[in-house]
Amino acid sequence: MAHNPKYSLVELFESSGSGSRCGYCGGEGSISDGMWGYRLTVNDYMNLLQRGWRRSGKYIYKPIMKKTCCPQYAIRCEALRFQLTRSQKKVIKRVYRYLAFGVGDEKIAAKVSSSRAAANFNCDGSDTDDDADMMDTGDAFMNVDEPKMQPDLPAFDEDSFHHKLHGSEETDVSESESMSLRPATAAKAPRPGVGPIPDAPLQRKKKEIRRERKRQKLLRKGLDPDVEELKRKLALAPPSLEDCLGKPLPENPKHTLVTRLVMPGDRDPYFMESFEETLKLYQKYELTIHKKEAERPTEKQFTRFLAESPLQYQSAPGQSPMDPPTLGSFHLHYILDGKLVGVDVLDVLPDCVTSVYFFYDPDYSYLSLGTYSVLKEIEMIRALNKKYPEIQHASLGFYVHSCPKMQYKAKFQPSYLLCPEVFTWHPLNACLEKLNKSAYHRLGLPQAVDHDGDMDSYLNEALVLYKRNLMTFDVYKLTLLKTRRPYPLDMAAEINRIAHYGRLVGRRCLPQMALYCDNAPLNRET
Repeated sequence: MAHNPKYSLVELFESSGSGSRCGYCGGEGSISDGMWGYRLTVNDYMNLLQRGWRRSGKYIYKPIMKKTCCPQYAIRCEALRFQLTRSQKKVIKRVYRYLAFGVGDEKIAAKVSSSRAAANFNCDGSDTDDDADMMDTGDAFMNVDEPKMQPDLPAFDEDSFHHKLHGSEETDVSESESMSLRPATAAKAPRPGVGPIPDAPLQRKKKEIRRERKRQKLLRKGLDPDVEELKRKLALAPPSLEDCLGKPLPENPKHTLVTRLVMPGDRDPYFMESFEETLKLYQKYELTIHKKEAERPTEKQFTRFLAESPLQYQSAPGQSPMDPPTLGSFHLHYILDGKLVGVDVLDVLPDCVTSVYFFYDPDYSYLSLGTYSVLKEIEMIRALNKKYPEIQHASLGFYVHSCPKMQYKAKFQPSYLLCPEVFTWHPLNACLEKLNKSAYHRLGLPQAVDHDGDMDSYLNEALVLYKRNLMTFDVYKLTLLKTRRPYPLDMAAEINRIAHYGRLVGRRCLPQMALYCDNAPLNRET
Protein backbone atom coordinates (compact mmCIF):
# COMPACT_ATOMS: atom_id res chain seq x y z
CA MET A 1 0.00 0.00 0.00
CA ALA A 2 1.40 3.41 -0.99
CA HIS A 3 1.08 6.70 0.80
CA ASN A 4 1.39 10.10 -0.83
CA PRO A 5 4.07 12.17 0.96
CA LYS A 6 3.54 15.92 1.01
CA TYR A 7 7.04 17.37 1.39
CA SER A 8 10.53 16.79 0.08
CA LEU A 9 13.75 17.53 1.96
CA VAL A 10 17.07 18.47 0.34
CA GLU A 11 20.35 20.11 1.30
CA LEU A 12 22.20 22.41 -1.08
CA PHE A 13 25.96 21.83 -1.34
CA GLU A 14 28.34 24.73 -1.74
CA SER A 15 29.83 24.87 -5.23
CA SER A 16 33.62 24.85 -5.12
CA GLY A 17 33.88 26.31 -8.61
CA SER A 18 36.70 23.89 -9.48
CA GLY A 19 36.27 21.10 -12.00
CA SER A 20 36.06 17.37 -11.36
CA ARG A 21 36.59 14.33 -13.57
CA CYS A 22 34.39 14.36 -16.68
CA GLY A 23 32.96 11.02 -17.74
CA TYR A 24 32.55 12.20 -21.34
CA CYS A 25 35.91 13.72 -22.32
CA GLY A 26 38.06 12.38 -19.47
CA GLY A 27 39.25 15.85 -18.44
CA GLU A 28 38.93 17.66 -15.13
CA GLY A 29 36.51 20.37 -16.26
CA SER A 30 33.15 18.98 -15.16
CA ILE A 31 31.37 21.62 -13.02
CA SER A 32 27.93 21.24 -11.50
CA ASP A 33 25.65 22.31 -8.67
CA GLY A 34 24.66 19.59 -6.24
CA MET A 35 22.12 18.73 -3.55
CA TRP A 36 21.64 15.83 -1.19
CA GLY A 37 18.15 14.39 -1.42
CA TYR A 38 17.02 13.10 1.96
CA ARG A 39 13.57 12.47 0.53
CA LEU A 40 11.84 13.54 -2.67
CA THR A 41 8.26 13.32 -3.84
CA VAL A 42 7.87 12.14 -7.41
CA ASN A 43 6.27 15.48 -8.34
CA ASP A 44 9.23 17.48 -7.05
CA TYR A 45 11.73 15.27 -8.86
CA MET A 46 9.65 15.58 -12.04
CA ASN A 47 9.89 19.38 -11.71
CA LEU A 48 13.65 19.13 -11.08
CA LEU A 49 14.11 17.07 -14.25
CA GLN A 50 12.39 19.83 -16.19
CA ARG A 51 15.05 22.24 -14.93
CA GLY A 52 18.00 20.06 -15.94
CA TRP A 53 18.65 18.05 -12.75
CA ARG A 54 19.49 14.34 -12.53
CA ARG A 55 20.15 12.01 -9.62
CA SER A 56 22.90 9.52 -8.79
CA GLY A 57 21.69 7.62 -5.75
CA LYS A 58 20.61 10.35 -3.32
CA TYR A 59 22.96 12.91 -4.85
CA ILE A 60 21.16 15.28 -7.24
CA TYR A 61 23.24 17.33 -9.66
CA LYS A 62 22.80 19.96 -12.35
CA PRO A 63 25.63 20.84 -14.77
CA ILE A 64 26.64 24.50 -14.82
CA MET A 65 26.23 24.65 -18.57
CA LYS A 66 28.25 27.79 -19.33
CA LYS A 67 31.25 26.54 -17.34
CA THR A 68 31.38 22.76 -17.65
CA CYS A 69 33.66 21.25 -20.28
CA CYS A 70 30.94 19.11 -21.92
CA PRO A 71 27.50 20.79 -21.79
CA GLN A 72 24.83 18.21 -20.98
CA TYR A 73 21.35 18.86 -22.36
CA ALA A 74 18.40 17.02 -20.85
CA ILE A 75 16.76 14.92 -23.55
CA ARG A 76 13.42 13.18 -23.69
CA CYS A 77 11.59 11.12 -26.29
CA GLU A 78 7.87 11.42 -26.98
CA ALA A 79 7.01 7.76 -26.45
CA LEU A 80 3.47 7.90 -27.88
CA ARG A 81 4.77 9.05 -31.29
CA PHE A 82 7.92 6.93 -31.31
CA GLN A 83 8.72 5.17 -34.59
CA LEU A 84 11.25 2.36 -35.00
CA THR A 85 14.32 2.86 -37.17
CA ARG A 86 15.90 0.15 -39.29
CA SER A 87 18.73 -0.42 -36.80
CA GLN A 88 16.27 -0.73 -33.89
CA LYS A 89 14.19 -3.24 -35.85
CA LYS A 90 17.38 -5.24 -36.43
CA VAL A 91 18.07 -5.32 -32.68
CA ILE A 92 14.56 -6.66 -31.98
CA LYS A 93 14.94 -9.21 -34.77
CA ARG A 94 18.34 -10.30 -33.43
CA VAL A 95 16.93 -10.88 -29.95
CA TYR A 96 13.92 -12.73 -31.37
CA ARG A 97 16.05 -15.05 -33.52
CA TYR A 98 18.31 -15.78 -30.56
CA LEU A 99 15.36 -16.62 -28.31
CA ALA A 100 13.43 -18.59 -30.93
CA PHE A 101 16.18 -20.48 -32.76
CA GLY A 102 19.43 -19.89 -30.85
CA VAL A 103 20.97 -17.79 -33.63
CA GLY A 104 24.14 -16.31 -32.11
CA ASP A 105 24.63 -19.05 -29.52
CA GLU A 106 28.17 -19.68 -30.74
CA LYS A 107 29.16 -16.01 -30.34
CA ILE A 108 27.77 -15.80 -26.82
CA ALA A 109 29.26 -19.18 -25.85
CA ALA A 110 32.71 -17.99 -26.95
CA LYS A 111 32.44 -14.87 -24.78
CA VAL A 112 31.17 -16.88 -21.81
CA SER A 113 34.16 -19.22 -22.11
CA SER A 114 36.68 -16.40 -22.28
CA SER A 115 34.95 -14.62 -19.39
CA ARG A 116 35.22 -17.71 -17.19
CA ALA A 117 38.88 -18.06 -18.07
CA ALA A 118 39.63 -14.47 -17.07
CA ALA A 119 40.55 -14.27 -13.40
CA ASN A 120 38.61 -11.82 -11.21
CA PHE A 121 36.49 -10.71 -14.20
CA ASN A 122 39.47 -8.98 -15.79
CA CYS A 123 38.74 -7.59 -19.24
CA ASP A 124 39.90 -10.00 -21.97
CA GLY A 125 40.22 -7.29 -24.61
CA SER A 126 37.26 -8.50 -26.65
CA ASP A 127 35.07 -6.02 -28.44
CA THR A 128 31.99 -4.68 -26.76
CA ASP A 129 28.83 -3.30 -28.21
CA ASP A 130 29.22 0.47 -28.09
CA ASP A 131 25.57 0.91 -29.01
CA ALA A 132 24.59 -0.89 -25.83
CA ASP A 133 26.57 1.40 -23.54
CA MET A 134 23.50 3.26 -22.31
CA MET A 135 24.81 5.41 -19.49
CA ASP A 136 25.28 8.90 -18.21
CA THR A 137 28.13 9.85 -15.91
CA GLY A 138 26.13 9.72 -12.69
CA ASP A 139 28.55 7.06 -11.46
CA ALA A 140 31.16 9.81 -11.16
CA PHE A 141 29.25 11.00 -8.08
CA MET A 142 28.96 7.62 -6.34
CA ASN A 143 31.69 8.64 -3.87
CA VAL A 144 30.12 11.97 -2.85
CA ASP A 145 30.19 12.09 0.94
CA GLU A 146 26.90 12.26 2.79
CA PRO A 147 26.34 15.36 4.94
CA LYS A 148 27.83 14.80 8.41
CA MET A 149 24.92 16.46 10.23
CA GLN A 150 21.65 15.05 8.93
CA PRO A 151 18.05 15.93 9.82
CA ASP A 152 15.75 13.73 11.83
CA LEU A 153 13.62 12.48 8.94
CA PRO A 154 10.75 11.03 10.98
CA ALA A 155 10.22 14.53 12.39
CA PHE A 156 9.87 15.80 9.46
CA ASP A 157 8.54 18.88 -34.40
CA GLU A 158 8.53 15.88 -36.26
CA ASP A 159 4.83 15.43 -37.04
CA SER A 160 5.16 13.13 -40.03
CA PHE A 161 7.14 9.98 -40.74
CA HIS A 162 7.64 8.63 -44.22
CA HIS A 163 7.18 4.91 -44.79
CA LYS A 164 7.47 2.96 -48.00
CA LEU A 165 4.13 1.29 -48.82
CA HIS A 166 5.75 -1.14 -51.23
CA GLY A 167 8.77 -3.24 -50.35
CA SER A 168 10.14 -4.23 -46.93
CA GLU A 169 13.31 -2.16 -46.95
CA GLU A 170 13.45 1.49 -45.89
CA THR A 171 15.84 3.90 -47.51
CA ASP A 172 17.97 6.56 -45.85
CA VAL A 173 18.01 8.73 -48.95
CA SER A 174 15.02 10.97 -49.63
CA GLU A 175 13.34 10.97 -53.02
CA SER A 176 14.74 14.39 -53.89
CA GLU A 177 18.25 13.28 -52.88
CA SER A 178 18.01 10.06 -54.89
CA MET A 179 16.88 12.03 -57.92
CA SER A 180 19.92 14.29 -57.61
CA LEU A 181 22.24 11.25 -57.53
CA ARG A 182 21.07 9.92 -60.90
CA PRO A 183 23.31 10.68 -63.87
CA ALA A 184 22.05 13.52 -65.99
CA THR A 185 20.73 12.57 -69.44
CA ALA A 186 20.17 14.85 -72.39
CA ALA A 187 16.51 15.52 -73.19
CA LYS A 188 15.32 13.86 -76.40
CA ALA A 189 14.22 16.13 -79.21
CA PRO A 190 10.50 15.80 -80.04
CA ARG A 191 9.61 13.87 -83.20
CA PRO A 192 8.31 16.03 -86.02
CA GLY A 193 4.54 16.00 -86.52
CA VAL A 194 1.46 18.08 -87.16
CA GLY A 195 0.78 18.87 -83.46
CA PRO A 196 -2.25 18.04 -81.25
CA ILE A 197 -5.63 17.30 -82.77
CA PRO A 198 -8.11 19.84 -81.34
CA ASP A 199 -11.17 17.54 -81.41
CA ALA A 200 -9.45 14.43 -79.94
CA PRO A 201 -10.53 13.35 -76.37
CA LEU A 202 -8.00 13.77 -73.54
CA GLN A 203 -5.91 10.65 -73.01
CA ARG A 204 -6.10 9.11 -69.50
CA LYS A 205 -3.11 7.53 -67.81
CA LYS A 206 -3.12 3.75 -67.62
CA LYS A 207 -2.76 3.96 -63.82
CA GLU A 208 -6.00 5.96 -63.57
CA ILE A 209 -7.78 3.50 -65.86
CA ARG A 210 -6.70 0.56 -63.66
CA ARG A 211 -7.89 2.38 -60.52
CA GLU A 212 -11.29 3.08 -62.05
CA ARG A 213 -11.70 -0.54 -63.18
CA LYS A 214 -10.85 -1.75 -59.66
CA ARG A 215 -13.29 0.75 -58.14
CA GLN A 216 -16.12 -0.40 -60.42
CA LYS A 217 -15.33 -4.03 -59.62
CA LEU A 218 -15.61 -3.37 -55.86
CA LEU A 219 -18.89 -1.49 -56.35
CA ARG A 220 -20.34 -4.46 -58.28
CA LYS A 221 -19.47 -6.64 -55.26
CA GLY A 222 -21.28 -4.25 -52.94
CA LEU A 223 -18.07 -3.02 -51.23
CA ASP A 224 -17.07 0.54 -50.41
CA PRO A 225 -13.91 1.33 -52.45
CA ASP A 226 -12.69 3.93 -49.92
CA VAL A 227 -12.97 1.50 -47.00
CA GLU A 228 -11.19 -1.24 -48.93
CA GLU A 229 -8.36 1.15 -49.86
CA LEU A 230 -7.93 2.10 -46.19
CA LYS A 231 -7.75 -1.58 -45.23
CA ARG A 232 -5.09 -2.14 -47.88
CA LYS A 233 -2.96 0.75 -46.59
CA LEU A 234 -3.29 -0.42 -42.98
CA ALA A 235 -2.14 -3.87 -44.01
CA LEU A 236 0.95 -2.35 -45.63
CA ALA A 237 1.71 -0.02 -42.66
CA PRO A 238 4.90 -0.79 -40.72
CA PRO A 239 4.41 -2.89 -37.56
CA SER A 240 4.22 -1.03 -34.26
CA LEU A 241 6.76 -1.30 -31.45
CA GLU A 242 4.35 -3.53 -29.55
CA ASP A 243 3.92 -5.82 -32.58
CA CYS A 244 7.69 -6.22 -32.95
CA LEU A 245 8.47 -6.78 -29.27
CA GLY A 246 5.41 -8.99 -28.73
CA LYS A 247 5.88 -11.31 -31.70
CA PRO A 248 4.99 -14.82 -30.45
CA LEU A 249 7.84 -17.30 -30.05
CA PRO A 250 7.55 -20.83 -31.48
CA GLU A 251 6.15 -23.59 -29.30
CA ASN A 252 9.56 -24.76 -28.03
CA PRO A 253 11.89 -21.73 -28.14
CA LYS A 254 15.60 -22.17 -27.70
CA HIS A 255 15.76 -19.58 -24.90
CA THR A 256 13.35 -17.64 -22.68
CA LEU A 257 13.71 -14.00 -21.64
CA VAL A 258 11.45 -12.53 -18.95
CA THR A 259 11.43 -9.20 -17.13
CA ARG A 260 10.60 -8.58 -13.49
CA LEU A 261 9.93 -5.21 -11.85
CA VAL A 262 11.58 -5.02 -8.43
CA MET A 263 11.32 -2.45 -5.62
CA PRO A 264 14.84 -1.80 -4.21
CA GLY A 265 15.18 -2.25 -0.46
CA ASP A 266 13.95 -4.63 2.18
CA ARG A 267 10.29 -4.05 1.30
CA ASP A 268 10.68 -6.45 -1.66
CA PRO A 269 11.95 -9.92 -0.60
CA TYR A 270 13.05 -10.73 -4.16
CA PHE A 271 15.41 -7.73 -4.19
CA MET A 272 17.16 -9.06 -1.08
CA GLU A 273 17.29 -12.59 -2.52
CA SER A 274 18.83 -11.40 -5.80
CA PHE A 275 21.13 -8.75 -4.27
CA GLU A 276 24.37 -10.76 -4.49
CA GLU A 277 23.69 -11.77 -8.10
CA THR A 278 22.87 -8.15 -9.00
CA LEU A 279 26.04 -6.85 -7.31
CA LYS A 280 28.25 -9.37 -9.13
CA LEU A 281 26.65 -8.46 -12.45
CA TYR A 282 27.30 -4.75 -11.81
CA GLN A 283 30.94 -5.43 -10.86
CA LYS A 284 31.45 -7.53 -13.99
CA TYR A 285 29.92 -4.81 -16.16
CA GLU A 286 32.09 -2.04 -14.68
CA LEU A 287 35.30 -4.06 -14.86
CA THR A 288 34.69 -5.20 -18.44
CA ILE A 289 32.92 -2.31 -20.15
CA HIS A 290 34.36 0.67 -18.28
CA LYS A 291 37.77 -0.92 -17.59
CA LYS A 292 37.69 -0.21 -13.83
CA GLU A 293 40.06 -3.03 -12.81
CA ALA A 294 41.90 -0.79 -10.32
CA GLU A 295 38.71 0.34 -8.57
CA ARG A 296 36.36 -2.64 -8.32
CA PRO A 297 33.00 -1.21 -7.20
CA THR A 298 32.25 -2.15 -3.61
CA GLU A 299 28.92 -3.22 -2.16
CA LYS A 300 28.64 0.15 -0.41
CA GLN A 301 29.22 2.07 -3.67
CA PHE A 302 26.70 -0.06 -5.53
CA THR A 303 24.11 0.45 -2.79
CA ARG A 304 24.60 4.22 -2.64
CA PHE A 305 24.66 4.63 -6.42
CA LEU A 306 21.91 2.27 -7.60
CA ALA A 307 20.00 0.74 -4.70
CA GLU A 308 19.31 3.83 -2.58
CA SER A 309 16.90 6.48 -3.81
CA PRO A 310 15.38 9.59 -2.22
CA LEU A 311 12.11 9.07 -4.13
CA GLN A 312 9.06 8.27 -2.04
CA TYR A 313 6.69 5.65 -3.44
CA GLN A 314 3.35 7.08 -4.43
CA SER A 315 0.11 6.01 -6.09
CA ALA A 316 -0.59 7.32 -9.59
CA PRO A 317 -3.61 9.64 -10.03
CA GLY A 318 -6.76 7.51 -9.92
CA GLN A 319 -4.93 4.44 -8.60
CA SER A 320 -6.33 2.58 -5.60
CA PRO A 321 -4.14 3.17 -2.51
CA MET A 322 -4.48 -0.55 -1.73
CA ASP A 323 -2.58 -1.47 -4.91
CA PRO A 324 1.24 -1.55 -5.08
CA PRO A 325 2.57 1.96 -5.88
CA THR A 326 3.15 2.82 -9.53
CA LEU A 327 5.40 5.84 -8.98
CA GLY A 328 8.88 5.69 -7.46
CA SER A 329 12.22 3.93 -8.03
CA PHE A 330 12.40 0.40 -9.42
CA HIS A 331 14.82 -2.13 -10.87
CA LEU A 332 13.72 -3.92 -14.04
CA HIS A 333 15.49 -7.30 -14.16
CA TYR A 334 16.15 -9.07 -17.45
CA ILE A 335 16.29 -12.81 -16.75
CA LEU A 336 17.51 -15.10 -19.56
CA ASP A 337 17.00 -18.84 -18.99
CA GLY A 338 16.85 -18.19 -15.24
CA LYS A 339 20.05 -16.08 -15.22
CA LEU A 340 20.16 -12.33 -14.52
CA VAL A 341 21.69 -10.66 -17.60
CA GLY A 342 20.59 -7.02 -17.27
CA VAL A 343 19.25 -4.49 -14.76
CA ASP A 344 17.54 -1.22 -15.69
CA VAL A 345 17.38 1.24 -12.78
CA LEU A 346 14.19 3.25 -13.38
CA ASP A 347 12.31 6.16 -11.86
CA VAL A 348 8.61 6.20 -12.74
CA LEU A 349 7.33 9.79 -12.44
CA PRO A 350 3.93 11.41 -13.05
CA ASP A 351 4.77 12.39 -16.66
CA CYS A 352 7.67 10.14 -17.67
CA VAL A 353 9.86 7.12 -17.04
CA THR A 354 13.55 7.92 -16.67
CA SER A 355 16.43 5.44 -16.67
CA VAL A 356 19.05 6.21 -14.02
CA TYR A 357 21.48 3.53 -15.22
CA PHE A 358 21.51 0.28 -17.18
CA PHE A 359 24.07 -2.48 -16.76
CA TYR A 360 24.21 -5.92 -18.34
CA ASP A 361 26.32 -9.05 -18.68
CA PRO A 362 29.06 -8.23 -21.25
CA ASP A 363 28.97 -11.85 -22.44
CA TYR A 364 25.62 -11.02 -24.06
CA SER A 365 26.68 -7.81 -25.80
CA TYR A 366 25.79 -9.52 -29.11
CA LEU A 367 22.12 -8.91 -28.24
CA SER A 368 22.54 -5.10 -27.91
CA LEU A 369 20.69 -5.17 -24.62
CA GLY A 370 21.21 -1.45 -24.07
CA THR A 371 19.16 -0.49 -27.13
CA TYR A 372 16.69 -3.27 -26.39
CA SER A 373 16.16 -1.94 -22.84
CA VAL A 374 15.28 1.56 -24.10
CA LEU A 375 12.73 0.05 -26.48
CA LYS A 376 11.24 -1.90 -23.58
CA GLU A 377 11.06 1.34 -21.55
CA ILE A 378 9.11 3.02 -24.35
CA GLU A 379 6.79 0.01 -24.54
CA MET A 380 6.30 0.26 -20.77
CA ILE A 381 5.44 3.98 -21.02
CA ARG A 382 2.86 3.35 -23.73
CA ALA A 383 1.25 0.65 -21.59
CA LEU A 384 1.20 2.93 -18.52
CA ASN A 385 -0.28 5.74 -20.61
CA LYS A 386 -3.42 3.69 -21.22
CA LYS A 387 -4.09 3.73 -17.46
CA TYR A 388 -2.44 7.04 -16.57
CA PRO A 389 -2.59 9.42 -19.57
CA GLU A 390 -0.13 11.92 -18.01
CA ILE A 391 2.78 9.46 -18.45
CA GLN A 392 3.95 10.18 -22.00
CA HIS A 393 7.74 10.64 -22.17
CA ALA A 394 10.93 8.62 -21.93
CA SER A 395 13.59 10.71 -20.22
CA LEU A 396 16.91 9.61 -21.72
CA GLY A 397 19.17 11.51 -19.32
CA PHE A 398 21.68 13.90 -20.85
CA TYR A 399 22.62 14.41 -24.49
CA VAL A 400 26.25 15.45 -25.05
CA HIS A 401 26.72 16.50 -28.65
CA SER A 402 30.51 16.23 -28.52
CA CYS A 403 30.52 12.68 -27.11
CA PRO A 404 30.19 9.91 -29.75
CA LYS A 405 28.83 7.43 -27.19
CA MET A 406 25.86 9.70 -26.56
CA GLN A 407 24.85 9.90 -30.23
CA TYR A 408 22.64 6.81 -29.91
CA LYS A 409 20.07 8.93 -28.04
CA ALA A 410 19.38 10.94 -31.21
CA LYS A 411 18.07 7.73 -32.82
CA PHE A 412 15.01 7.63 -30.57
CA GLN A 413 12.66 10.00 -32.36
CA PRO A 414 10.87 12.29 -31.89
CA SER A 415 13.24 13.64 -29.20
CA TYR A 416 13.54 17.07 -27.60
CA LEU A 417 16.34 18.97 -25.83
CA LEU A 418 15.85 21.25 -22.83
CA CYS A 419 16.99 24.85 -23.22
CA PRO A 420 19.49 25.55 -20.39
CA GLU A 421 18.32 29.16 -19.98
CA VAL A 422 14.51 29.23 -20.23
CA PHE A 423 13.89 25.47 -19.69
CA THR A 424 11.61 24.87 -22.67
CA TRP A 425 11.71 21.77 -24.89
CA HIS A 426 12.85 21.96 -28.54
CA PRO A 427 13.03 19.31 -31.31
CA LEU A 428 16.47 17.74 -31.30
CA ASN A 429 16.93 17.89 -35.07
CA ALA A 430 16.27 21.64 -35.02
CA CYS A 431 18.99 22.08 -32.35
CA LEU A 432 21.78 20.18 -34.10
CA GLU A 433 22.80 23.08 -36.35
CA LYS A 434 23.27 25.31 -33.30
CA LEU A 435 25.24 22.66 -31.42
CA ASN A 436 27.49 22.10 -34.43
CA LYS A 437 28.58 25.73 -34.11
CA SER A 438 29.20 25.74 -30.35
CA ALA A 439 28.99 23.19 -27.54
CA TYR A 440 26.87 25.54 -25.43
CA HIS A 441 23.90 27.26 -26.99
CA ARG A 442 20.63 28.80 -25.90
CA LEU A 443 17.88 26.78 -27.58
CA GLY A 444 14.86 28.90 -26.67
CA LEU A 445 13.63 32.00 -28.46
CA PRO A 446 15.57 35.23 -27.77
CA GLN A 447 12.53 36.87 -26.17
CA ALA A 448 11.63 33.87 -23.97
CA VAL A 449 11.87 34.30 -20.18
CA ASP A 450 12.38 31.78 -17.38
CA HIS A 451 9.31 32.67 -15.32
CA ASP A 452 9.75 29.63 -13.06
CA GLY A 453 13.16 30.95 -11.99
CA ASP A 454 11.91 34.45 -11.10
CA MET A 455 12.38 34.76 -7.33
CA ASP A 456 11.40 38.42 -6.81
CA SER A 457 7.93 37.72 -5.44
CA TYR A 458 8.25 34.09 -4.38
CA LEU A 459 11.40 33.74 -2.30
CA ASN A 460 9.59 34.18 1.04
CA GLU A 461 7.45 31.15 0.13
CA ALA A 462 10.51 28.89 0.16
CA LEU A 463 10.20 26.08 2.69
CA VAL A 464 13.05 25.66 5.21
CA LEU A 465 13.82 23.03 7.85
CA TYR A 466 15.85 24.61 10.68
CA LYS A 467 16.40 23.21 14.17
CA ARG A 468 13.75 20.53 13.48
CA ASN A 469 11.16 23.19 12.68
CA LEU A 470 9.49 23.53 9.29
CA MET A 471 9.01 27.18 8.34
CA THR A 472 8.83 29.57 5.41
CA PHE A 473 11.84 31.66 4.48
CA ASP A 474 10.46 34.88 5.97
CA VAL A 475 9.99 33.11 9.33
CA TYR A 476 13.49 31.64 8.99
CA LYS A 477 14.98 35.13 8.63
CA LEU A 478 13.23 36.29 11.82
CA THR A 479 14.47 33.17 13.61
CA LEU A 480 18.05 33.92 12.58
CA LEU A 481 17.77 37.47 13.91
CA LYS A 482 16.64 36.14 17.29
CA THR A 483 19.40 33.51 17.52
CA ARG A 484 22.33 34.53 19.70
CA ARG A 485 25.73 33.89 18.09
CA PRO A 486 29.33 34.86 18.88
CA TYR A 487 29.92 36.44 15.47
CA PRO A 488 28.11 38.95 13.22
CA LEU A 489 25.15 37.66 11.23
CA ASP A 490 25.70 37.87 7.47
CA MET A 491 22.04 37.91 6.50
CA ALA A 492 22.75 39.17 2.96
CA ALA A 493 24.89 36.11 2.21
CA GLU A 494 22.16 33.75 3.42
CA ILE A 495 19.49 35.55 1.37
CA ASN A 496 21.70 35.28 -1.73
CA ARG A 497 22.26 31.57 -1.03
CA ILE A 498 18.52 30.83 -0.76
CA ALA A 499 17.81 32.96 -3.85
CA HIS A 500 20.44 30.98 -5.78
CA TYR A 501 18.81 27.75 -4.61
CA GLY A 502 15.40 29.09 -5.72
CA ARG A 503 16.64 29.89 -9.22
CA LEU A 504 18.14 26.41 -9.50
CA VAL A 505 15.04 24.45 -8.47
CA GLY A 506 12.30 26.82 -9.70
CA ARG A 507 9.38 28.29 -7.83
CA ARG A 508 7.16 25.24 -8.37
CA CYS A 509 9.38 23.36 -5.90
CA LEU A 510 9.80 26.15 -3.33
CA PRO A 511 6.56 25.73 -1.31
CA GLN A 512 6.83 21.92 -0.98
CA MET A 513 10.54 21.04 -1.10
CA ALA A 514 12.14 21.97 2.23
CA LEU A 515 15.76 23.14 2.29
CA TYR A 516 17.71 21.80 5.27
CA CYS A 517 19.60 24.77 6.73
CA ASP A 518 21.29 23.46 9.89
CA ASN A 519 24.48 23.01 7.86
CA ALA A 520 24.30 26.43 6.19
CA PRO A 521 27.59 28.40 6.49
CA LEU A 522 26.19 30.93 8.99
CA ASN A 523 24.66 28.21 11.18
CA ARG A 524 27.66 25.89 11.58
CA GLU A 525 29.00 27.56 14.72
CA THR A 526 25.75 28.42 16.48
